[in-house]
Amino acid sequence: MNDMNEILASWDIPSIQSDVAIRVATHAQAKDTNFSLDPATILIIINCIISLIRLLYVCNSKKNIEYYFKNPGLIQKHWIKKSVKKNFSKKHYKHMYLSILEVCSQMSEKEIKQLLESVKEK
Repeated sequence: MNDMNEILASWDIPSIQSDVAIRVATHAQAKDTNFSLDPATILIIINCIISLIRLLYVCNSKKNIEYYFKNPGLIQKHWIKKSVKKNFSKKHYKHMYLSILEVCSQMSEKEIKQLLESVKEK
């Protein structure tokens, strides 16, 4: 895990983004032992999360973004599904989708704020 963090840090990926992505990948790996935990997968997960945050910024106020990130409604779930389907195989899609929902729902307000700020900075 430390090697993964070092690789991602060398690519100038904010630590909050890599931490969340690694948690999502770990959840997915627990559901499907064939799921690989590698830098490319982590980057794809980060991309899915950033896409979701950007869409939330376009459609909501900042307070609503934090709420919908932790408690996605039908529209937000659709956006997550679309992003995951675009980036993952049919075999891994369901596990990845559920893992993203689980991790997002378990995030603290502080983590969500840090994640939102890290996306705004770029």
